[in-house]
Formats: sequence, structure tokens, C-alpha cells
Amino acid sequence: MISLLTALIAGTAQGAEVTALPPALRGDVGIAYDVRVVPDTLIEDETEVGRRRAIDHTLVYTASFGLTKILALEIALPHSASSRMRFFDSQRMVYEPNQGKGTMIGTAQLPSDPEVHGSGMGGTRIGLALTPFSETAYASRGDNLTWLMRA
Repeated sequence: MISLLTALIAGTAQGAEVTALPPALRGDVGIAYDVRVVPDTLIEDETEVGRRRAIDHTLVYTASFGLTKILALEIALPHSASSRMRFFDSQRMVYEPNQGKGTMIGTAQLPSDPEVHGSGMGGTRIGLALTPFSETAYASRGDNLTWLMRA
């Protein structure tokens, strides 16, 4: 009963960052999913001129190949499954010649809520991972932590 109560008070469990490398001459593959929802208010000179909401669904495909017990080659391929940005209650932007810039203050509201969206592959990331301190690779020297560095 106490452990259940403790779990409810503490909230949901969070995943930890993986610090273990694959064994030498072996590999690991993985897929990670992330969603980000960002509601924003558009403000110009302390005046609200619109609102927007950005929603991004991202998948990252990863592969790691152990070169030695402390060094691995990593490849990550990010994929934007869906990226949307929608504007609500926004005003038109016009060019203000006296100030030499655009403004949305005092302009008409947009007739509809514009939305832009897209998807596709991102840039490939290739790097190395090194673990100079490791509880498993250096068990004989008594390391009490694992430290993973990526470049």
C-alpha cells in the first residue's frame, strides 16, 4: 500500500538516457518518438496581434555499432512525421514606411486561420560515442558510474 501511494505521489516514471554501448563488433538499433506542442501568443510592442500553435511529431531512427568495448559509431536519421503551425485570431502584417518595417498593430484580422504543414526526412547525424568511465567495461577497476560522451 505504501509503495503504491509513493508511486502515485511521485508521478509517472521517466526513461533514463542510455549510457551503455553495444559490445565490440555488435550493434544496436532503435526508434524514438517525440511530440512537441507549443502554444504561442504573438505580441508586438506589448500588444497581442495573434496566436499560434505548433505541433511536431518526430521519429528518430538510430543505429550504433561497437568498434571496441568503449567506442561506438552512431548514425541517427530524424524523420518529421508531421509538422504543423496554425495561426488563430491573427492580424495582417503591413509595411510601415515611416518606420521601415512591418507591423501588425491596427491592421485587419485575417479572414481565415492559416495553417502550414509538412513532413520529411531531416539531416543525417554521424558520430562517435566514447565511455571513458564504465561500470561494465571497467568492472575490474571499480568504476561506480558510467559516463558517455558523444561527438
